[in-house]
Amino acid sequence: MTFSLRRRTALATLCATALVALVCTASAAGALPSRTWVSGVGDDVNPCSRTAPCKTLAGAISKTEAGGEIDALDSGGFGSITITKSITLDGTGSLASILNALSSTGVLINGANIDVVLRNLSLNGADAAGGCDFGGLKGIRVLNARSVTLENVVINGNSVAGIEVAPAAGNVNVLLNDVEIRNNCAHGILVAPTVPATAKVFLKKTTISNSATALSVGAGGEAWVTDSTIFGNVLGLQTIDGGIINSSWGTNNVVGNTTNGTPTNVLDAPPVGLPGAAGAPGPAGPVRVVVASLKPSIASRTGARVVVPYLSTSSGMTTLTIRRGVKVVATTKAKAKLGRNAIAWNGKLGKKFAPAGTYKLLLSTTSADGQSGSASLIVKLSRPKTTKR
Repeated sequence: MTFSLRRRTALATLCATALVALVCTASAAGALPSRTWVSGVGDDVNPCSRTAPCKTLAGAISKTEAGGEIDALDSGGFGSITITKSITLDGTGSLASILNALSSTGVLINGANIDVVLRNLSLNGADAAGGCDFGGLKGIRVLNARSVTLENVVINGNSVAGIEVAPAAGNVNVLLNDVEIRNNCAHGILVAPTVPATAKVFLKKTTISNSATALSVGAGGEAWVTDSTIFGNVLGLQTIDGGIINSSWGTNNVVGNTTNGTPTNVLDAPPVGLPGAAGAPGPAGPVRVVVASLKPSIASRTGARVVVPYLSTSSGMTTLTIRRGVKVVATTKAKAKLGRNAIAWNGKLGKKFAPAGTYKLLLSTTSADGQSGSASLIVKLSRPKTTKR
């Protein structure tokens, strides 16, 4: 069969058009969706579509386009996740939770120039053994990103920090809006970049409670706090090695902490008037070092070693003084670190075991610069039970 020149040209054009359509169709089929879904009854072998959702956030993120969004279809625990690309995690309308127990981190963010949004999520480290022995390590850890935004997020029960912002390079901006951080043994929020990296953190309508230190900002870090509450912590505000905390005047409640701490700068304060006459000297200000016993009293038996757990807001040397009545009957010393510590008394008075009775123990920690703090508790020693024959 022969074709005219016109018919051959038309046929070639038709084939080229079909080839382009085939290539485009194949390319579209291999692209990741910009929105995926997770469900408490999903499965990570699914494509993470609305009708076939995944089970975990970790399973869904690999099937979601960078810059896309993972949404929760219903309530569930969706597992810890490592984020290395721009993404939004949204639990709106459901109880979307992450359980980061067994010394793990709930959300690890570590990607250059990425933008991450966490919205309507609950991160729970779980209480492993009561007191300050929480199961989680860190709720959210930011090592590298351009920006991280938290909206309506609850972070609970971590041994090191609710949020740690610790970039090793570049700058990261972290925005907290309507965030609740509670029950963290060492820090609610720890801003500790590795110089020359920098980190900027903005807190709005954020509550931090029941932590050793609520907000700690180190070298290269700067925080702005507005419309927020810091309550019931051992230490409220802490700056280290030139870190900066800016507080909006009249909008924050830093109250009910053992030591509230002071911001570096107070913004939008009313103008200062002419100085008045000097008043009488006020009481001595609070010391930097705060020590808190984790137990008000300890019950033990004669001949047993007594271990005293406590929190300290500074490293240094701790002295444990044991009194019976007004008399000092024993002392012991141990090094203290920032956060949770323990010091032990061998239960002896000289070479003999202490007899049954009530003893008052005084914890006193002194930092390298001479600041000190103290706390006390009661130890009750009883005689060992005897076995009748």
